[in-house]
Amino acid sequence: TVHPESVANPAIKSALTDAEGNATIFDLAAGKYQFVIAAAGYKTSIVDVTTIPGSWTAVSASLALAEIPGSVIFTVNDALTNTPLREAFVTLHIGDTSNPPIAYGSTNFSGQIKFTDLEAGPYAVAVSAFSYQTVITTVTVIANTEINRSVGLFPTPLSPAVEPAPEPEPLFPDN
Repeated sequence: TVHPESVANPAIKSALTDAEGNATIFDLAAGKYQFVIAAAGYKTSIVDVTTIPGSWTAVSASLALAEIPGSVIFTVNDALTNTPLREAFVTLHIGDTSNPPIAYGSTNFSGQIKFTDLEAGPYAVAVSAFSYQTVITTVTVIANTEINRSVGLFPTPLSPAVEPAPEPEPLFPDN
């Protein structure tokens, strides 16, 4: 769809493009316009145009495919029991964890957290929970796709039992 807009008269007329992507709008008064060119699945393009009385003005614009963001749902579980871990802390980093986190939060009662509006590309994810070992993993976000990832955390190993020290030998025996 192509439609010119002017400050004085927004959305004056509109036209649909033909099979070759051409549109013609007739009988525009001379003046300055912004042509808004839009199509589903594409980024909208705005072109400034000045029309001259009694002449044709050609307008050319290219539309780029819109990058529809992706999303990721992480489900965090105990790796041994598969029990969902609520309040696990999840940080999302572009590329790797040396970059600052772009999003973070805690899992819900079902052990899930969702990150939305993500640009396509690789991300690093750090997942931690109290009494569990931290896991760092990666995920590649795909435009216009929701990805589900499970992350299993192992409990932090318990320290080995400490045996009590033996009783010291008396310095001065009673004999």
